[in-house]
Order: sequence, then structure tokens, then C-alpha cells
Amino acid sequence: MLRDSQEPLTDNSDSISAKSAYSQYMTPTRVAEFMASLFSKLTPRKNIRFLDAGAGKGALTSAFLRSYTQALLTINNPTFDLFEIDNTLAKKLELNVKNVVPVLSDNIQIINSDFLELAPNLINEGIGHYSHIMLNPPYKKLYGESRYTKILQSNEINAANLYTAFMSLSIKLLDKKGELVAIIPRSFCNGFYHKKFRDFIFDNCSIEHIHLFRSRTRVFKQDKVLQENIIVLLKKDSKQKEVNISISTDDHFKDFRQESVPFSEVVHPDDVNKFIRIPIASSTTGRLAVGLSLADLGVDVSTGPIVDFRALDFLNQMPESGDVPLIYPGHLNGTTEWPKRDFRKPNAIRFCKKTEKLLFPTGFYVAIRRMSSKEEQRRIVAHLIDPKNFPGFKYLGFENHLNIIHSNKNGLSESLAYGLVGYLNSSYVNSLFHCFNGHTQVNATDLRSIKYPSLDILSYLGDWIKNEKIKCQTRIDEKIRSNIPIHE
Repeated sequence: MLRDSQEPLTDNSDSISAKSAYSQYMTPTRVAEFMASLFSKLTPRKNIRFLDAGAGKGALTSAFLRSYTQALLTINNPTFDLFEIDNTLAKKLELNVKNVVPVLSDNIQIINSDFLELAPNLINEGIGHYSHIMLNPPYKKLYGESRYTKILQSNEINAANLYTAFMSLSIKLLDKKGELVAIIPRSFCNGFYHKKFRDFIFDNCSIEHIHLFRSRTRVFKQDKVLQENIIVLLKKDSKQKEVNISISTDDHFKDFRQESVPFSEVVHPDDVNKFIRIPIASSTTGRLAVGLSLADLGVDVSTGPIVDFRALDFLNQMPESGDVPLIYPGHLNGTTEWPKRDFRKPNAIRFCKKTEKLLFPTGFYVAIRRMSSKEEQRRIVAHLIDPKNFPGFKYLGFENHLNIIHSNKNGLSESLAYGLVGYLNSSYVNSLFHCFNGHTQVNATDLRSIKYPSLDILSYLGDWIKNEKIKCQTRIDEKIRSNIPIHE
């Protein structure tokens, strides 16, 4: 959970164990204040019920109280339920939040219990219906046989990790037209892994606002949190309208900018996976007028099938008689270098009945690294697999850290392979990819979600790239723009 940076946890055994057990991380006060500012204007009503499901030392609740003090004093008996599982923090929490607006101190209830265990009871008993929820959930993964997984499944909640569990339970606890503001990893926005969670959000809420922090490292640098985080405002049982999208480098908000976009630009109507895109996260103006899938082009993408530690009996450091090339990302650095001497990975795999089904006939392919570095600007890095780099070999092996574009497990035409490499490495595709992918992995599902030009355009582009003496990406971008219309 993200905590108030003004009052860091002391470096003692209780704090260290809590950080390990509960995934607790400090949150800058500026972030908490920004989150509180996203709620709709408070108006006098009978029941203002506020929930902070992982309250820590009270950063979020304090920000809410400070932001809406005058309005809260005019509202009849507002209530505040603050959950905190850690005993030491619960005591500090009470001291902190009850001093923000002393006249409301009796309205604040500190619940020193496990939110994931109590929330299902509140839902089933129809007790917990909150008008406002602020959330900084823990980020740990959930495993199939865990106690939490069984609790969630008994309440028809499918959650892959703790933050989606906290979010799902909180959404169920929201009153009709109630609002939830949360800071969570961006990873749920794409990929098959979180599709059920995205479906759950769309079935129950409208997305009102998304804020993206561009930097992976600067917002929570004191706790070495290396991932993209977003702040999201959801509204329960509300008709989906335009979405406010904002962005800043970090929690100083000095380069803050915001715009309102149609929901169809956030979740494309024809996207069966319902990826959540952040349009202004891109740096390139305009979007290519393309609409074909890989399947429309007659090709597919697969993860490299060879997992080296499962094939140790068949691997060799250097190729021997009866071996075929085994290609790792390390062989592909702008050019293909195979075999590599003093390479820390094996260069070859033995061809036999047990490995034959894992191999591809030698031909032209497109290989894309599945992982990029934390701060690398280009997420998609595509490489041409050219058969001339593997003379004398009838088959190729691709290691599991590569995605391979192929045609029914056979090679592509040379022109198409060149064209796909140029297109995937373009600034336009990189920009598009940044809109929906906030982590360092590039999965086959992501590559299938990208839209592509026609086969004729890709082949034309490929022929042009093949004949270019100096293959400069800027010139390739210009060629793409001159042949494909741009939606500004």
C-alpha cells in the first residue's frame, strides 16, 4: 500500500516486516491531494460515507478531509471507515486523521482488521454502501490455493493479485453513483491476464478520469517502485461518457496536461480484449489509418517455444553435427550475430524427434523481444530473421524470450518480413503501443491487438527498405507517412 511520505515508517523490525507482509509503500502527499481533488463537488446530502480500505497513516483520508472541510461541516453526519491491518500503523492512523478536522473526530472509525476478510461480509449483509472510496491497495500476486483466493471466489470475484481484489471488493461496496479514486499499477489496462477485471469494471462503473505518471521511477523513488502507476476515478452505475485523461512526469505535476476524449478512443469498440488506452500518453501526433489484424494478413505471432531449462539435454554451447541454431534476444542487436562465442547462452539445439515439433523451417521471420528495459523509450524492438544468416540449416529454434511472426509456422515472404520490421519499429507503432501498454513486456496478445496496413503496403514498404543502402528509422517513418493516411 502507498503511504504518506511526510511520515515515513521508522526503520525497525515491525516496519520492515509490515512492508514485506503487506506490500506497503510511501505515497507523496501531493499525490494524495491530487487524488482527493478528482471527486465531484460535494453537495449536502443525508449520507456521505467514506471508505479508505488500506489507510496506513491516513494520507488519503487526511487529504480528503483537508480538501472538503467546509463542505463536510455542512453535511449531516458524514462517516469515515478506515481499514488498517497493521497494529502499529493503526495507532498512528487514529492520531493523524482525528486531528485534521477535530469536530469530525467522532465520525471516524478505525477498523484494525483485514479488509479482504471483512468486506465480503459487508457486501453480503448489505451494510457497506459508500459514497466515496479512496484506495492504495497492496500489489502482491494471489495464488490459486491461497486463503484470499478462496474468499474471493466464494463471492464471484476473479482477481489475479491483491490490488485487483481490493478494487473489485471496493466497487461492490460503492453506492449507486458513488465514486472511487485509486492509485494502482497500469498493468491491468492490457493483456489477457486482467481481462476479467476489466470486464468487471465496465459492467459496474464508468471511467471518469485517468491520470498517468510518465516516469516509472520518480514518483515513488524512495521505495524503489519501478512500474507505471495510474490514478483512476470510477463512478458506480453511471452511463459512460467522455473520459478526462491527464498526464504528468511525476508528483510535482509541473508539466501536467489534460484533455477530454471519447470513450471509443480509450476502449476501441472492436477490441474484444477491451484494452484501456491512454491516448495522450503517446508522443506522436496523429494515428495511422490502418485497420487490419495479423490474421487478416494471413500471419500469426507465437511465443518462442523453446524454454532452455526444460531442454538442457539437447542444448550445446556451439553447434555440433546434427544441431540447428537456437536464437536468443542476445543474438539480435540491430544485426544478427550467430553463433556467438563466449555467449552465456547455448547457440544450438539438437535436431531429433523430441525437438522437431519446437522448430521452424528456415525462412524469413520477424522476431520481437518480449522484454524491454525499464526506461527504454521503444517497447517494441523487431528484428529480421534472414535465412542467409543461417546457411546450411533447414530448421531454426526460437527461445522463449522472443515473439515470432510467422505464416502457419512457416516463413514469410521476404518483402512482408522487411515491411513488418519497419512498421513495428516505427514511431507511430511505438506511440500506439505506449497508449495501452504500461509495463516492460510485449506479449503475443499485444501484437495481435495492433492494427496493420494492407499486405500490399507492407510488401511495398519492405521492398523499399530492402533496397535502401542506409536503413534509417526516420526515413522509414517518412515513407510510412507518405503511404498511409494519418488521423490527426
